[in-house]
Amino acid sequence: METISEHCQALVKDKIQNNRLLINIPPRMSKSTLTSVMLSCWIWTFDPSRSFMFASYSYDLSKDHAYKRRKILDSEWYKELFHVIPSSNRNNMMEIETEAGGLMYTTSLTGSTTGRGGDYLILDDPNNPKETESKVSRES
Repeated sequence: METISEHCQALVKDKIQNNRLLINIPPRMSKSTLTSVMLSCWIWTFDPSRSFMFASYSYDLSKDHAYKRRKILDSEWYKELFHVIPSSNRNNMMEIETEAGGLMYTTSLTGSTTGRGGDYLILDDPNNPKETESKVSRES
């Protein structure tokens, strides 16, 4: 977890070439929690104007990460410490906007991303673990 956190901080501080970070570790090592849930909430503590697009292989997994982000953002301790103000324009679990113009947009790899983007594009588990042995699935 410490190494993942250090690399995420280096990415945010533009200390990683091409601003791309690939993390390959076994399941259940907190990669998703740190990168798809906590990283964006942490970045918003000092720059709520940043935008994020999150995608996973399945909509259900993406939705689960969105729920966990929302839970942090709605917590009393987060609100009291960081004063990130959600906008009333887009304020649901899959799209969260701040008054500073920041946005967290969540989809799946088969979902629509047309016209979307973000300062950070986070692909977490882009392959279904049951299909990783399939050449067709990997190439897709």
